Amino acid sequence: HIDWPSIDVDVDINTEYPMFLLDGGVELGQVELHVYNKALKKMINECAEEENYIKFHPMQSDERKMEIKAMFSVIGKKVEELPVDIPFELIVVKYKNLKLFGFGTSLMFYGKANGHQVVSYEKELMESRRYRMYSKDLPKLY
Repeated sequence: HIDWPSIDVDVDINTEYPMFLLDGGVELGQVELHVYNKALKKMINECAEEENYIKFHPMQSDERKMEIKAMFSVIGKKVEELPVDIPFELIVVKYKNLKLFGFGTSLMFYGKANGHQVVSYEKELMESRRYRMYSKDLPKLY
């Protein structure tokens, strides 16, 4: 266990809400859109609570963000975007016992190293040959 320094960040987080941490797999050409969307919908359907947070990848367009937020509203769940101007790593060291959901983003590994609950749905992306090739030498969370 590593004790990272805590830096006070000006953001109020309700630690009861799950956090969905997205990566730029589609935008970076690492996985096909239909495979990613199917995995994302499954993760949201199984893990979203009444109120949720989401951290988008900087490469995700506003249109893409709207499509993803709609996956929450279609099942009657609220989602709030975490501020882009605050590095997520600072949130991870400020708060305890966060519930983090995602695929293989480095933010998930950072969260795990800091003792948070981390659930990876990366296995769902493995139906993509492109993703299997991309991720074959990368560390796994599952």
